[in-house]
Amino acid sequence: MSKEHEIFPSNEMLQDALGEVCIVLKEFETHLTQGDFAFSLKWHFSCQTKKWLCKIFQNEKKIFWFSVEERHLIATFVFYEKNLNAISELDINEQIKKVFFQIQPVKNKITASIIVYKREQLTDLYKIIELKKLNSF
Repeated sequence: MSKEHEIFPSNEMLQDALGEVCIVLKEFETHLTQGDFAFSLKWHFSCQTKKWLCKIFQNEKKIFWFSVEERHLIATFVFYEKNLNAISELDINEQIKKVFFQIQPVKNKITASIIVYKREQLTDLYKIIELKKLNSF
């Protein structure tokens, strides 16, 4: 992926960066923008990280964001510390749960990133997204 803000991420750039994981991205984007979620997606260049981020919104409220890296996606969520109990109760992979509990809260918030490189991980991601959606309004 381009690390320059002038070069918007094209389908070709995404395919080059992700390779076979591009199929996972397409399925992920479709699921996020249709059906139960119906989120809006907006690509944004972060000057801080020098990366293109895809921010996911519902009614102008940011739910989470993801970035495209070499052969994987990184989905990043911000939860309040008080939401850790709800995360622990989710029926998701224990390794993913550990990501949230290993992070030191900053101002009562936990920012956790999850690496996604295969389709099977999307089910757990959707459960986290649903929890975030419920706790954002």
